Amino acid sequence: MHVTLSHYCPTAASLLFEHDGPIEIVEGPPPIAGLEIPEGLDARESLPPLASATRLMSFQEFSDWETAQIAMLSKRVARDWPVFGNVVARYLAAKLFASWAAYQGDGTDAVLKLVDVAESRLKAEVARQCAAAGRALDADLLKEAIRQSDLFLVHRADSRLLSAPE
Repeated sequence: MHVTLSHYCPTAASLLFEHDGPIEIVEGPPPIAGLEIPEGLDARESLPPLASATRLMSFQEFSDWETAQIAMLSKRVARDWPVFGNVVARYLAAKLFASWAAYQGDGTDAVLKLVDVAESRLKAEVARQCAAAGRALDADLLKEAIRQSDLFLVHRADSRLLSAPE
């Protein structure tokens, strides 16, 4: 079972600022026996995501792909976010890992598109938050920009449109 969080939740957003160290995928505790599967996208009966238009990945290949992409994400984000780059990288890694876009769109391409859309939305929200507050970006403004980005991406936007092939 993979779990993704909405960073509209103040606690989830705060966790992005609290971690120190490299971004990595960590194993959580096993599900509690006897309890129902949490509500969400149930992909247990799905085929693995697409590697290309004509080839499925194995689930292990997909996990390896996620790990490799998350490792590269920090380097890509550092260019555009010299301040708070580690926070933004963790936010975007959360969009990449266990992404519903892999199953609703065209596999890995849809996941990468969602990460790009999330970063674009975050940049727009940062600009909006800074303009409204009349000050430069700080941790509080970034946290609110992340929350508002996820409010749109996770709770208001049509996820099928966000992951649709171009």
